[in-house]
Amino acid sequence: MLQPTTLRKDTVDGDAFYAAFKDFAVDVAVVVAYGRLVPQRVLDLPSNTFVNVHASLLPRWRGAAPIQRAIEAGDDETGVCLMHMVKGLSWAEMIKKDDGVVDFNRSAVDVANRCRAFVGWPGSSAVIDGETTKLFDVSVTSLDTTAVVPGTIVGVDKERGVLFACLDTAVAFARLQRPNKGPLPGWQWAQGRPKQA
Repeated sequence: MLQPTTLRKDTVDGDAFYAAFKDFAVDVAVVVAYGRLVPQRVLDLPSNTFVNVHASLLPRWRGAAPIQRAIEAGDDETGVCLMHMVKGLSWAEMIKKDDGVVDFNRSAVDVANRCRAFVGWPGSSAVIDGETTKLFDVSVTSLDTTAVVPGTIVGVDKERGVLFACLDTAVAFARLQRPNKGPLPGWQWAQGRPKQA
């Protein structure tokens, strides 16, 4: 298996990859989760075709983060597509750190889906009392928060964690983490904390 750090021409890694790949004299090449442009000189090497395995049912999630976007949207079904690669095929949509910032001005299901989509990186966070707080282990509750300002802490539960108002019902985060601290169970984090995100 070849795993170069770059495919660029006139770089040690890119040129070494190109030479080794050329020596294989392959008929078909397959790319999975690369997310960058494959140079034309590499696309031209297989005698038949270059195929990209894309983790979505195209064209719904064409970007570089199809799995996360499907989870974020609450899709019930997804799949995998194969596509012939051509010059200039690129995915413009990348996950950004800002994608993890929780917007409580959405439905609780939307907030939970978005948080689940970005578990790992960038994770979920909200600014609470001027501090960026990381949020973990989200769940949707049935607590009606339609009359509450979104982002307000509406409860603390030892099992579910800290409950935040959304447009319809609350979401709960079982663990929260202040800057430069370790994650805490929600009920411990909430002791003496402000009431709004």
